[in-house]
Amino acid sequence: MALSEHEQRLLEEMERNFHLNGPESAPIGRGQVDYTAVTIGALVVVAGIALAVIGVASQMWWLGIVGFVVMFGGALLMLRRRASASDAAPRAGREPRGGNEFMTAFERRWDQRQDRRDDAE
Repeated sequence: MALSEHEQRLLEEMERNFHLNGPESAPIGRGQVDYTAVTIGALVVVAGIALAVIGVASQMWWLGIVGFVVMFGGALLMLRRRASASDAAPRAGREPRGGNEFMTAFERRWDQRQDRRDDAE
């Protein structure tokens, strides 16, 4: 299905804005995945499962509880994230983002677009 001229202009404008803003417009994450922690955490979870199974098979309930605690610790270790550089220091020249700033900027761009459209007619 072909795009109308209006849709093509909007698409080109969106692409230009994307290329101009680039990674700065991406949402700021909570950090990067620490793959070493994920690997070690998975091994700890497997060891905890083994302890729990051995505890149940040998009827030592305390070993099953220890196995569960070890599994829980391994899962927490897997979910740990490494802090990124953007989390440590705010970006220079930028205010922290929130819902209001985003909507204000969005409304401002919308009004500018409408003004350009009115001037073109």
